[in-house]
Amino acid sequence: MSKMLNVVTDHMVNNNLTREDVAKKCGWPESKLSSILNGYQKLNAADYGVLCEALEVPYDCFIKQSKGVHS
Repeated sequence: MSKMLNVVTDHMVNNNLTREDVAKKCGWPESKLSSILNGYQKLNAADYGVLCEALEVPYDCFIKQSKGVHS
């Protein structure tokens, strides 16, 4: 799993969000979110935007955190 996907997963855990909850907010089946978070499906830019909106974070949030930059 990429470092950024680890950051996304940590964010979900820290905010008590289940994969089911997040997938529903994204409008995706849970299997799609699980495939992305497990590294079986690439996270493209469009899906990344949907994920950030569902998690109510700025688009650069997970990118900065995965590079060790915290705002």
